Formats: sequence, C-alpha cells, structure tokens
Amino acid sequence: MNARALDEKIKNERAKKAVALAMKNRWEEAVAVNQTIVRDFPEDIGSYNRLGKALSELGRNK
Repeated sequence: MNARALDEKIKNERAKKAVALAMKNRWEEAVAVNQTIVRDFPEDIGSYNRLGKALSELGRNK
C-alpha cells in the first residue's frame, strides 16, 4: 500500500469513528476525533463540517 492510500485509509477510519461517536451523542469525543482529522488532513472538508456540528451540539460554535 502506498503512502497516499494509507493516508486515505487512516482518514476514512477516523471519519467513521467520528460519525459513530456523533450517532451516540458522544460529542466531546467526536470533537477530538474530528480535530485530529483537521490537523492531519486539512483539505478534508467533511471533517470541518462534522467538527462544526459537534461543537454546535456542545454549544461551542461561537
């Protein structure tokens, strides 16, 4: 597996984890996972959307 494919796999696994946490209303954990995606994959627009939703659910969307 090349580096790009590995990065994509890591990003997708984290995204699935973030969504699963959100579905369980585990917003603090969802924030943390999405923050790692944003940090490591800043081009991933979906992670910003998920992060914003999680922060909104926590009332921290200012």
